Amino acid sequence: MISSLWPEKARWLKFLVAFLLLVYAIIESIGSRNDWDIFLAASRALFEGADIYVTTYFDGYHYYYSILFASLLYPFTLMPPVIAKFIWIGLNMLMIGAILKRVMKLFDDLGMSIQHRRWIFLLIFLGSFRFLKSNLHLGQTTILLLFLSLEALHQDQQKKPVLAGLLLSLAINIKLLPAVIIPYFIYRARWRSAIFASIMVVGWLLFPLSWLGVDRTSALMHSYVELINPAQARHILDVEEPSFHGLSTFISTLFSAQAHEPNGAGWKRNIADVSMDTLSSIILYVRLFFILLTLYFLRTVPFKSATNDLHRAWELSYLLLVIPLIAPHQQHYAFLFATPAIAYVSYCLLSYKGRRIYSLRIAFAFVLVTFNLALWLGVFNTFYNHYKILTYGALMLVVLLTVLIPPGEKQKVGTSPTFQ
Repeated sequence: MISSLWPEKARWLKFLVAFLLLVYAIIESIGSRNDWDIFLAASRALFEGADIYVTTYFDGYHYYYSILFASLLYPFTLMPPVIAKFIWIGLNMLMIGAILKRVMKLFDDLGMSIQHRRWIFLLIFLGSFRFLKSNLHLGQTTILLLFLSLEALHQDQQKKPVLAGLLLSLAINIKLLPAVIIPYFIYRARWRSAIFASIMVVGWLLFPLSWLGVDRTSALMHSYVELINPAQARHILDVEEPSFHGLSTFISTLFSAQAHEPNGAGWKRNIADVSMDTLSSIILYVRLFFILLTLYFLRTVPFKSATNDLHRAWELSYLLLVIPLIAPHQQHYAFLFATPAIAYVSYCLLSYKGRRIYSLRIAFAFVLVTFNLALWLGVFNTFYNHYKILTYGALMLVVLLTVLIPPGEKQKVGTSPTFQ
């Protein structure tokens, strides 16, 4: 990545980046407890015979991931904690490099100058920096999930459906968020990738039978379904933590006086106070709207390929961005899935011309600011979380995607966009 964007400075830039990442990984490895420690505690509990979905860890936190993921992490529990965390951070850093490479590859065939590519890369990094840092600092899995999702989409394009299905199904097994890609494969007639991914989703679920047995695996699966059941009241209000974002949390804070986080700020933010049944219906209909909005981006009849590479980048940007919006129980770091959308909008606003380009750039600046306010002015983080500022930025990014429609012809730098 560095070599292709800054070839004249590749050697010393690679050394500097590698050195800084090494220092950062060491510092984080000896830092405070985070979600990685919860994953390892759940892994140990699994092999000690506990129900890992009923048990809470440390300060009452649940484990929300798969049995297979807890099993795969078991070798890390046998290592010194500092070494285990250092390896996990190192693997995540490698995956970040792969994610940036795959996102930049979406624009490989669009005739951009190296200056354009540099600016897009810098805007991607700027827009995603908070989410990258938070995922590393908190030991989260979003980097892994996005890496597997993008790699599955890439392998599908390379006509390797078995590998695409294997990677995507593994991501879905770890956490359900990337499951939206299977319907996308079906809509785009990527039949073999969709079929193999579906088969392997079942395969990964059954795999723990070989070391846990039928009865224990069934009991754990029942507990897992109960834990993540979206019909539960706590998933409707979805305000267990002040740092939750996404549509369910956002709508709850606007339409329910009961939406108060433990230890959250007490400032008024609801504009109405509806019943729980009404609130549940509003959240359902809003989610359905964003799901159906996918058809706006697909723009073809079912079972046809995207019209061009830029169209594919556009629709995938929305598909991945909507994942943390419609899913319940989402922390800010889940919005790393917005990275392709940031890349697409950056490309358009750097390449397109038109009367409205400056207002769109201001709107994009609003997105970048809301995504990173907690880093730049962290002293007001309570305010940002209380009023769900990040969600406003994500919704503005959706608006920008709907406006920046790719032309029907092959895109060339400097051509005018189709604005609506």
